[in-house]
Amino acid sequence: MTTQLVTSAATTRYLSSSATTSGSSSSSVLRVRFFYDYKSPYAYLAKDANYALEQDLPVAERVEIQYLPFSFNMDVSFGLPDVRSEWQWNIIRNAYKDVRRVANRRDPPVTILGPQKAWNSTLAFMASVFVQRQCGVYTGVAAGGSLDVPCTEWYSDSNTTSSTTRASSQAPFLLYHNEIYERFFQRDFDLESFDEIEALVSKSLNSDIADALREFTGGSVIADLKSGHSVVNQNSENSPGARALGRIIEQAACDRVFGVPSWLVEDGSENGELFFGQDRVFMVEDILKELSE
Repeated sequence: MTTQLVTSAATTRYLSSSATTSGSSSSSVLRVRFFYDYKSPYAYLAKDANYALEQDLPVAERVEIQYLPFSFNMDVSFGLPDVRSEWQWNIIRNAYKDVRRVANRRDPPVTILGPQKAWNSTLAFMASVFVQRQCGVYTGVAAGGSLDVPCTEWYSDSNTTSSTTRASSQAPFLLYHNEIYERFFQRDFDLESFDEIEALVSKSLNSDIADALREFTGGSVIADLKSGHSVVNQNSENSPGARALGRIIEQAACDRVFGVPSWLVEDGSENGELFFGQDRVFMVEDILKELSE
């Protein structure tokens, strides 16, 4: 099956921004941690909103989105498909009915087909961290060292990184990020397949990185016949990628994240401001404007 990928206007503008955005350095970066899951349709719909935050706001050149994968546990919230109650199935059906209403209002409309199993997105998460590191998104400790440090240290504390530099370094990651979402929700991507993920990572980075990716992720997700769903193998559990995801989970707990999509805006307070749900983007925009004044 060949998937027809539909690139939104917001995505196109952002991916081309490295050639069009002013190269001036930002005097005071407005940092936002964005928590997402590749199996969440609402997080899928939220991705273009992030591009708008970094591209269309009057203060866009000062906004830095930090992309942190965070697993939404479908098993806990809605049960496994073969043991769901009718009440849980009603939640699932109506949630997808609602998300398609939003998707169909996009221009062009966004295709969202409900997943046919309970997917494990761990391998895709590790790969997203791997791509960001390889293309230079991480400018702090993690740029040349271990990711086994608090994930806020993956980024530089410097306020001198220009929006042009950020957009340029993020481009390979965003190619991965966009395509994995689009293909997954067209049922044309296996989130648990190392081969499919490796092919997409190599395409995004324009480089054959299979060995490095396998070392980083541990290599595979396997079926757990006892529990009825997929789990990472032992190598993956002990991999650098797994340790990095552990740091993100720790940060999510500190940020009080309880679902995806979520934005944590650093506003100078001890805890920052947390916003949950793709329909809260306008609130993120408002607080960024307030902080810029």
